[in-house]
Amino acid sequence: MGLLDSIAGKAINSFLDDDSDGGSSATAMQMVMSLVQSYPGGLSGLLSKLTSSGLGEQVQSWVSGDDNQSIDAEQLTSSLGGDVISNLGQKFNLGSQETSSLLSKALPFIIDKITPDNDAGDEDKLQSGLSSLVGSLLK
Repeated sequence: MGLLDSIAGKAINSFLDDDSDGGSSATAMQMVMSLVQSYPGGLSGLLSKLTSSGLGEQVQSWVSGDDNQSIDAEQLTSSLGGDVISNLGQKFNLGSQETSSLLSKALPFIIDKITPDNDAGDEDKLQSGLSSLVGSLLK
């Protein structure tokens, strides 16, 4: 792992309060990637769903240069639906509560990192940023 990859991994681990060797952060990254790939409309569709579910202020804070507003696991489950969370958790052998908890911590951080230009409108650019971030952690 290169220096920048190591820094990215440590930043994510720190943000997720993960004292391990990166297992939770790697899982969170893979979960976000899986969610985005399976969600109708990709990342733009996911952000639109969260926005239309009453989390627009939080989503805007992640995309903008402002401090990221947090969401809790219940808000995320309510917005996306229990089936989405449950199905995603099954892919990673996690319960729904653990899945939504991990995602609620990871999504604000990850969305912030892949939208450095404060623009969530270019799906190809977002996918590329997400893939790069995941790749840096999984090396």
